[in-house]
Amino acid sequence: MSVADLQARIETVSGEIDRQKEVLKKLERSKSALQRQLNAVRDPVSRLPLEISSQSSSNAFPISNPQPGARDIPMLFLNICNAWTDITLSNPALWEASHIKFPRAKGFDQLLTTWLSRARNRFLSLSLHRTVGEGAATIVRGYTEKLRSLEIHSDDADCLELLDGMSCPSLERSRSAF
Repeated sequence: MSVADLQARIETVSGEIDRQKEVLKKLERSKSALQRQLNAVRDPVSRLPLEISSQSSSNAFPISNPQPGARDIPMLFLNICNAWTDITLSNPALWEASHIKFPRAKGFDQLLTTWLSRARNRFLSLSLHRTVGEGAATIVRGYTEKLRSLEIHSDDADCLELLDGMSCPSLERSRSAF
């Protein structure tokens, strides 16, 4: 065989390898989709109506002092599987309380907004510790109609001024500790 023939043969084999890699990728995607379907069929929780599984998750995992963070419940539930994500997002009771220690990482204001909005029409219980930033205070002021309990643990007068003058018609319990 000549050099040109060998190079042509290498190009042909390389092209076939590339085609087979694409076939393999499609097969792997199909396998993953089938595995997800099988997991959904096997998972008894995914077969329950969301209302029942939501109530079960609230009862099974009572949350005291939940903190908005990726490693805390209910945020952890969002990473288990699609069924658990649906259950967690459909259960506003999981999002109605929050225990927040400041300062928080950049982008926390967006997380706080998302967290509180997931409580939907539920009353909120918030426990704020240390110096509350202006952004977080503005977000909390946006939920004053839904505040049932508010605790502020801070010795920072500016923190208290940020939240001063809020009208909270549903507030049943408030506490400031220094």
